[in-house]
Amino acid sequence: MKKLIRPIPVVIIIVLMFSSITYGYVHISTGMPTTSFIVENRSSYSSIFNNSIAAWNNTDTSVELTKAKSDNYVITGQYDDTWYGVYKPSLKYIFWGPATKFVIQLNRSQLVGKSDNFWQSVLVHEFGHALSLGDNPPESPSIMRYDRDRESMITPQQDDIDGVNAYYNN
Repeated sequence: MKKLIRPIPVVIIIVLMFSSITYGYVHISTGMPTTSFIVENRSSYSSIFNNSIAAWNNTDTSVELTKAKSDNYVITGQYDDTWYGVYKPSLKYIFWGPATKFVIQLNRSQLVGKSDNFWQSVLVHEFGHALSLGDNPPESPSIMRYDRDRESMITPQQDDIDGVNAYYNN
């Protein structure tokens, strides 16, 4: 009797092989198609919004975030969840593709009493998603890591800059 190869171990081996050749940064396919887009501040936190935009615009990338009325916007709200911020893209195709627009929600329920630096770290991180960066790049200092110090890491790090440049071929 012939022994059949089970597909699950084969899939696991392929995934492990692929994961060993990934880059130091993680990309998502739901970021914006370019590094230049307009973002509207619909929150009451102007200085945090302005500083977060400047944090990305002042990097060695082609990022150019412009503040104006837009379908891309940042809002704050009271949400019954444990996240600080969330990036919600509207995708080009129903379930995939680059974003055509996005909303970034900042969760006041979790951010109340936190410093401006903490808020900025969260918003710069969410803008990173709009720039096609994923969460938790392996073993690197990055604004995209969940375990970063949100009081001191408030700007994109070299790994984040390299990730944006690689994704957008800058």
